[in-house]
Amino acid sequence: MSALPALQNETRPNVHSALMSDGSHLRETLNRRSKTLSFMRPIYDLEANKGRYPDLGLDRFDTFRLIAAILDTIITSMGGFLRGASVEQLIESVHLQVRQTDPSIDIKTADKITSLLIDGLTNEKARDSFRLQYQLESPDGKLEWAPLVFKLVELRDFEGTGDGRYVATAQAINIYLSSLSIEIEGQQAADEAAVQHFIRHGKLQEAELAARGAMMRTIEYAERLRRMIQLIERGVMDIDWVSEVLPKMDEARNHVAERLDAEESISQEAEKKMEEADADGRRRLVAIIDQFNNARYQHQGLFTLLLQANTRFIEEHAGRKFRSAGLAEYPHPHNEVLKPLLRLSLGEADELLSKNWYVMHPPRITPIADFSLLAKILTRPKRDYDELGSSSGQVDLEDLGDADPPFSQDMFDAVQRAIDEMPETFRLSQCLMLIGETELDCGQLALLKIARWYEGNDDEPSVSACGDKFQIGPYYGVDLEVRKK
Repeated sequence: MSALPALQNETRPNVHSALMSDGSHLRETLNRRSKTLSFMRPIYDLEANKGRYPDLGLDRFDTFRLIAAILDTIITSMGGFLRGASVEQLIESVHLQVRQTDPSIDIKTADKITSLLIDGLTNEKARDSFRLQYQLESPDGKLEWAPLVFKLVELRDFEGTGDGRYVATAQAINIYLSSLSIEIEGQQAADEAAVQHFIRHGKLQEAELAARGAMMRTIEYAERLRRMIQLIERGVMDIDWVSEVLPKMDEARNHVAERLDAEESISQEAEKKMEEADADGRRRLVAIIDQFNNARYQHQGLFTLLLQANTRFIEEHAGRKFRSAGLAEYPHPHNEVLKPLLRLSLGEADELLSKNWYVMHPPRITPIADFSLLAKILTRPKRDYDELGSSSGQVDLEDLGDADPPFSQDMFDAVQRAIDEMPETFRLSQCLMLIGETELDCGQLALLKIARWYEGNDDEPSVSACGDKFQIGPYYGVDLEVRKK
């Protein structure tokens, strides 16, 4: 080994304290990320302000997709001998996209939409570069506003003929490439290659940031792989393990093994670089080694998970074989109902529905509310509980005595007097207003009493819902109309 042990014993605590104190690697990462995200602000402004042009009907289209088509045309044209894209090429690329949403759109409207998007990307309104601000963290830990001057798309006349061509700046190309969905395995290999390149050429600050990105990519890959295995275990009876899953598992194991070898190689190269690096460089190299040690730990766990996946699948499959499959309560509405019906003619569908109408609409018995039982339950006396949650009071069941009534005789008399004072036909809300909002127990008793009359017994007043709503103090709902007998 090289001088790494000595460095770990002598300077590693100072390195960790420096990382904890100034967080330079995190500061630089956030500074760059915020600056990169600021480059996208003009594109988001175009999407946010498309409602200002109702004559173009931009609400029908995805502005981000149209801008991606423009950037794709410009960037690919920059590789040819013309070194840029003409406005006719951009109009055609936008027209191709909007025609897929609205086939009746005319070329004039597509021309206006293209002109609007190009003006937004070139900042034609200001006829200058985009001038924005973003916050960055200074070495003393303070957030400061910094100017950001940039261009996304420029119109250049390469031949001096007056026929300019649109070219994309490095910022626009970076935005477009970052939006591409690159295979995560390939991106991991690219990140590790970038770290190795920076270490070999002494660009340790760039290497530290790339190592941090590689670690994030490792976490993303690990999470995606774990979710995939969980989904496979949930549908273990519906998956062909040998032909569908095993090849993917083999690819994942090979990929993880490659990553482990690459991480070990990068760590060794970083250790060798320490001999010629200064104090700041050694600090960054130690941070890089820590990042790849963490990545190696993640990949080792994934490797173990992949090796055990086959055994877990066999055990889960064997366990499911002995479980009785539950019957589905309803058929799948799309696959088992709609699709077969669409294959039938109108007469066949009508005959089928007529014969099986009872299946789709089985007879049901309308539930009847038992207000007597409800009132009996609600008027039961409450039990007292101690702090531990057990019922307090008498323990001897033979000497419990009679429970105290929930409502006193005075309350019954007060409610009966209020009902007697009501006219022959009155409403529940009128009775509650007469009792008063302060007499809560009497109001609750009146509610229960009138609710029991709602059943419609011959010897009790008749009660019906009048449809009006009321709210009196804590009471609210649909009002009831009471007719005395």
